Amino acid sequence: MDQKQRNKQTEEAVAFLHSLRGSWIVGQALTIAARQLTDLYKPVEQREPSNAKDMLYLRDALFPMWSSVQDTLLQAEVAAQRKRDQDEAGDKQDEADNRRESEGEGR
Repeated sequence: MDQKQRNKQTEEAVAFLHSLRGSWIVGQALTIAARQLTDLYKPVEQREPSNAKDMLYLRDALFPMWSSVQDTLLQAEVAAQRKRDQDEAGDKQDEADNRRESEGEGR
C-alpha cells in the first residue's frame, strides 16, 4: 500500500470514528475492555484498574453515547425489577388477606 492509499484509508477511518456508528463502537469497546481489566475473577496481576479508569474517562469524555444508552437501559431494568417486586409483594399480601378471610368464614 502506497502513502496515498494509507492517507485515504486514514481519512476514511477518522470519518468513521466521528460518525454515530464509530462513536458507538468505540464507546462499547472501551466499556467492555474496562470491565475486563477490572474483573475480580481474574488474577490480580491481570487486572489493571488504572488503565480501566483511563478508558472510562475517554469513553465518558469523547464517546458518551454508549454509557448514556447503557445507563438508560440499566435504569429501565431497575425500575422493571422494582415493579415486579412490588407486584409480587402485593400478590403475597392478597393471598394472606384471602387466607385470613377464608379462615374467618370457617369459624
